[in-house]
Amino acid sequence: MFHVENADFIADKLAAELLPNQEYREVLKNALEGLERRMAADGSTDGGRVEFDVDWNLREQGGGGWYLSCADNGDGMSRSQLEKYTTTLAVQGAGRSQSLRGNQGMGLKISGPTRHKRGVAIRSMKNGERTMVQVGWDGREYGLIPVGGNGELVTSVAATAFPKFINEQGSGTVVTFFGNAEDDNTFVPPGKPRGWLLKYLHMRFMKLSSDRIEVVVRVPSGDEDAWPQTLVEAEVRMRGD
Repeated sequence: MFHVENADFIADKLAAELLPNQEYREVLKNALEGLERRMAADGSTDGGRVEFDVDWNLREQGGGGWYLSCADNGDGMSRSQLEKYTTTLAVQGAGRSQSLRGNQGMGLKISGPTRHKRGVAIRSMKNGERTMVQVGWDGREYGLIPVGGNGELVTSVAATAFPKFINEQGSGTVVTFFGNAEDDNTFVPPGKPRGWLLKYLHMRFMKLSSDRIEVVVRVPSGDEDAWPQTLVEAEVRMRGD
């Protein structure tokens, strides 16, 4: 059996071989797999949803800038699953589909923290548990970054930390990308056009939504200083009220 002495080197080496923006392909793939598992389990034929949007919860709570998040109402993860899946390379996940051509258990946990040193926050809801972790670079190594008020690496969060459609389903996950420096804009990074993410995802997946699962990507317009400051304002502007 192999042993790994420097897992951080392995993470950086693997990340160097990834394509640009790979973390967003990986987070969508994870969301779609979680939706397929949940819908197969409960017999749903529609109602699956993935939203790429600003992390409005963090912004409205005063805890962040323009951070991109991916939210889905899939099967979610329990506290123990979240701890295990986010810190173990090549772990066999909930889908039990690990293979060289399938899920290798390394996608987001390699592409996320290595390209967002400040961290990737993951909030997940399952079976009444609502849990949050943050994986990033602490100055010495990749791993869980304290998120609780007392330095906890894993913490419980309120239902308000999740979008309405996840609370209505009762399960799902929100993944938020923080970038490399404080107040990095990961929603529309500097130098990228407003529709960069929608274009990228279409290039990687060709077709996003289906009859069973709807994938929504918010594309802002205008200058950053004119963007809506809350989800309610964003929804009003989208309706044209």
